[in-house]
Amino acid sequence: MTGKLADAADKMSEFLTATVSMLSASVQQSVKHITDKVNDQQAGLLALQEGTTLQPPKLLDSFNAGLERLEKMNEHIAATMNEFRLAQGEITASTSNLRTICGDMKLATKPFSKGLNDSANKLTQLQMTTQKNIGQIAAVLQSAGLLSEEYMRKFETIKNMRVRDNFRLKECQLRAVFDMHRQS
Repeated sequence: MTGKLADAADKMSEFLTATVSMLSASVQQSVKHITDKVNDQQAGLLALQEGTTLQPPKLLDSFNAGLERLEKMNEHIAATMNEFRLAQGEITASTSNLRTICGDMKLATKPFSKGLNDSANKLTQLQMTTQKNIGQIAAVLQSAGLLSEEYMRKFETIKNMRVRDNFRLKECQLRAVFDMHRQS
C-alpha cells in the first residue's frame, strides 16, 4: 500500500513537472507572440507616423497586462507546487506510520498465533488422554460386568448348595424324627 502511495506521489510530481514545462513553453510563446506583435505594431506605427503617440501606450498597457497575468499564473503554479510538496510530505509520513502499524501488528499476531497453537496442542493432548482414559474405564467396566456375572453364578451355586444342604438337613431331621417315631 505504501508503494502505491509513493508511486502516486511520483506520478503527481511528474505530472506537475510536465504541466510547469508546458506552461513555461506557453508563457515563452505568449511573450514571443506579444513581443512580435509589439514589434509589428511599432513598425506599422513608424510607417504611418500618424497616431504614433497613441498606439505605443496601448500596446505597452496590453503587454503589461499580459505580464501581470503571467505573473499571477506563475504565483498560482508555485502555490500549487508547494501544496503538492506538502501533500507528498504528508503521504510519506502516513506511509511511514502505516509501516509502523503493520510492523506492530506482525509483532502482536506472533504471540497470539503461538498462544492459539499452544492451546490447540493442549486440547489435542487432553482429548487423547481423555480417549485413553475412556478406553481404560470401558475395560474396567467390562471386567466389573464379567466379575458381577461370575459372582452371581457363584452366589447361585452357593444358594443352590445351601438349599440342597438345608433340604438334606431337613431330610435327615425328618428321618431321625421318623426313626424315633418308629422305634417308639
